[in-house]
Amino acid sequence: MCVELAPCCRLCDVVNSTAWRQPATQLRTTPLRTKGKRIVVELHYRHLSDVAADIRSGALSAVEVTQHTLDRIARLDPRLHAFAFVRGDDALRDAEDADARRTRGDALGPLHGVPVAVKDLCAMAGTPTRAGGFFSTGFSSTDTATVVTRLQDAGAIIIAKAQLTEGAWGSHHPDVATPVNPWAEDRWSGASSSGSGVSVAAGLAYGAVGTDTAGSIRFPSAANHLVGLKPTWGRVSRHGVFPLSDTFDHVGPMARSVLDAALLYEAMAGLDPLDVTSLTEPVGDCASAARRRGFTVSGSASIRPMPWATWTVRRSRRSRRPSPCWRIRGPSSSTFVCPPSTRSCLVR
Repeated sequence: MCVELAPCCRLCDVVNSTAWRQPATQLRTTPLRTKGKRIVVELHYRHLSDVAADIRSGALSAVEVTQHTLDRIARLDPRLHAFAFVRGDDALRDAEDADARRTRGDALGPLHGVPVAVKDLCAMAGTPTRAGGFFSTGFSSTDTATVVTRLQDAGAIIIAKAQLTEGAWGSHHPDVATPVNPWAEDRWSGASSSGSGVSVAAGLAYGAVGTDTAGSIRFPSAANHLVGLKPTWGRVSRHGVFPLSDTFDHVGPMARSVLDAALLYEAMAGLDPLDVTSLTEPVGDCASAARRRGFTVSGSASIRPMPWATWTVRRSRRSRRPSPCWRIRGPSSSTFVCPPSTRSCLVR
């Protein structure tokens, strides 16, 4: 099933103080119309799919987008605490390689040149994997999770590793700063994938990898006004991902639109010989389905701490008053969980 968020849900700066605003100088922007009002979408809030298309066409360069993202991280992450580790120069080198491949005319993946984050449960060569704590996760400096490799094969630039609760369970380690909800500092930022959710909502990444054992993709997606997908168990490889519960752990995408989540999911999912629990069935063309089918999100625009009820969607019938419902399942039992519509608070 595919869900289409209100197009302005990615503009969290609009509802916060001016301290969150990014000067519009030297930014690539996109005009957006909502109920007759024209809004300019700054580069860091554009959809992953749009940025990837501009990089492939040459309208943007991977280096330009990556440098802009790193500058924004340097300015905001000391306050938001979304990341456990930022790749910095390594990410820029990856972006330079991405631009070189485009110049040579190489085949480009669907995520080519776009900065994304991975939860710090996922091993990645050259980076520490702390899993939200200070214990040994058993990964070496050369280990890389299958999900990370597949994102890189699709062209993504891994910009950083997102912060999480200790061991992906319970609460944050007392010596680790809790990620801050960019919509409102006094609101909950989600469960263990809170860093992934905060990073995407605040424009520090265009998408992120989360994991879900008992709601840790779904809750941060709701709390941070994102689209999150908890895939069918075994659809996305868990090889190289620090486990909490082998029979309950799911790895999935978090993004600002259903199409972006579908693109990330297609890149991540599929049979993995290194994970004996991975499914053999083909993934399918989820991105095309996301482009074809429309859904409307509804609900309250205010998210309070610990929202044990999550918001999801009903297919739009072009009615004026779409109805909220608990959740919708796709044909393979995958569940998209979405936040409430934010149109009313963002255009005022």
